[in-house]
Amino acid sequence: MTTDSAFRNDTFTPPTDFVDCLQELAAARPNHIALTVVARRNDHWIETVLTYRVFTQRVLALAATLQRLFTRDERVLFLLAKDEHYAVS
Repeated sequence: MTTDSAFRNDTFTPPTDFVDCLQELAAARPNHIALTVVARRNDHWIETVLTYRVFTQRVLALAATLQRLFTRDERVLFLLAKDEHYAVS
């Protein structure tokens, strides 16, 4: 039997959406590395490591901001460099 929260009574229950999956991962392994991004800034390579807890917090914070600023039927376009902000969005 596994301790993963996605498994209940030895039966896999798939998450309903990305946020549900991310929250389950953050609850099960908050300090594990979720994402490592290497990006070039000012002629230097910078490595940014995000744990599941931090990645989830940033995703949910962005989602809350977008929900506050826009209506459900509005569209948003992100133009970002390939860094941790891109992954969060």
